Amino acid sequence: VIPNKLNVSKINNFIKEKQQPLLFSTLSNPACYIAFGAKKQYSQNEIEFIHFRRDFSRKLHKIQREANIADWNFFINSTDENGDISAEKNEKCRETFRDKKTLAKLQQFKERGIQDKTLRRHLDELIEHFDQNITYEDEIRELDVKERTIAQKFNEYRGKIAGVEYSNADLRHISEYERVIGRRKEIYLAQIGAGDVIADD
Repeated sequence: VIPNKLNVSKINNFIKEKQQPLLFSTLSNPACYIAFGAKKQYSQNEIEFIHFRRDFSRKLHKIQREANIADWNFFINSTDENGDISAEKNEKCRETFRDKKTLAKLQQFKERGIQDKTLRRHLDELIEHFDQNITYEDEIRELDVKERTIAQKFNEYRGKIAGVEYSNADLRHISEYERVIGRRKEIYLAQIGAGDVIADD
């Protein structure tokens, strides 16, 4: 991802002047990295890992995008149906990180050696993510169910101000602009009521 403030033409001119390669690379989950104007001599194993990471990122991007949209829909309208869709999409994401063949491939890259510090960190993070999702599959699924239950209760909560009900989002929005101290106290008390709803969970 290139920030808008970067002048691409200047970057291209810099590359031509220095005769240095421009490398864009993305890590699968969730950070993106950009490096340019740096002399890098990657080993064959490192080049193969860069290609693998790129392909994996593209595959995961679509799945994560669908999960993020489903999570948002559940956040703004916490029905059981939207909760089920969100759970299904997120489970699909986790399945991607439970592929033992992919983990074995990552471990091969590590065994062959990655000298570049940034690539090595990316590789270690991917291996750790796969290992956790495989080792603690049941526990992670149970936590996801619990988290979704709490989120649904929290999102459905309606705080009252002068007898009028407001959603959490509305209460946050109102609190941003309210300047009267007494009124702000009412808003605060209405907001913290959501904690009572989920306290037992």
